[in-house]
Amino acid sequence: MSSAKFALLAISILASFFHWLGILLTGILIGVISKNFRQALSYAMIFAVLFWLAFLAYSGVFGAIEKVLGLPLTYMSLALTVILAASSSLIARYLRVAKG
Repeated sequence: MSSAKFALLAISILASFFHWLGILLTGILIGVISKNFRQALSYAMIFAVLFWLAFLAYSGVFGAIEKVLGLPLTYMSLALTVILAASSSLIARYLRVAKG
């Protein structure tokens, strides 16, 4: 991976911590730099789960982990993070393959 692609990926991951569009952007970049659909899907899912775990760790820093895990939408946020990252990476990969 070139240093430019690595820098873009790092910036998009950093943007994910501030807004959900960063998750979408990271998924798209994963789809663009991956070699095939399986790699795009697996990398996007790994990113999404690690991102969600980082969110839980961040909540733990402030002592709010019990409150966060007690909310009914907490696990939906995990599902939405995985779905958003995976679908955006697969769509980007498909468009890259279709383009030729």
